[in-house]
Amino acid sequence: MSNGIKILIALTLLFIAILIISWYLVVNAQFLSLVFNFPKWILFLPIILMLLVPVFFMYRVIYKAEHGKNYDSMRKQHLEFLRNGFRKYYEKNGHYPISNLGETYANRWVRIPQDWIMFQFPSYEEMRNYIPEVTLHDPTTNVNKLEETTQYLYKVAEDGKSYAIYTHLDSLTDKDLGNYNTEDGIDPTLGIYNYKITSG
Repeated sequence: MSNGIKILIALTLLFIAILIISWYLVVNAQFLSLVFNFPKWILFLPIILMLLVPVFFMYRVIYKAEHGKNYDSMRKQHLEFLRNGFRKYYEKNGHYPISNLGETYANRWVRIPQDWIMFQFPSYEEMRNYIPEVTLHDPTTNVNKLEETTQYLYKVAEDGKSYAIYTHLDSLTDKDLGNYNTEDGIDPTLGIYNYKITSG
């Protein structure tokens, strides 16, 4: 069961509970006002407040869904920028960007931007010849905070002839989704990745 369906069920149950409580307060308004000695209109305040709760949560769900779509669009666009730039890099150098540290850093998970310079991949100055937007990063990533789990992930073959770049999409209805933590053996501590592009 998807998270969206779970949220919808929870909100529906909450709304039903609020309706039952509201019905009880309205039916017993006269009795409760006499027992507790306060005006009947005060009983409608909790009803109004309770009805606002599901409205607030629905707003949050819709807001997150819309922003998630926008973020996903940016992520896909970023990966296409990287794909086009890496293709140009390959045409000039005969291989995709690899680490200057040698084979030790081949076939490793390289987080963009955190690990790119640390693992001595081509400098940003050099890469700007191929990708003006070389410092692209996930729109939700705080680049000043280490160990972010929302970074793009790059893996290049030892000979530099092939690569894959991974990201996470918020929308769970995208037709190209995959479970790449399982399928490609990505360590979950690096993040959850369900979308990728390849050099093929």
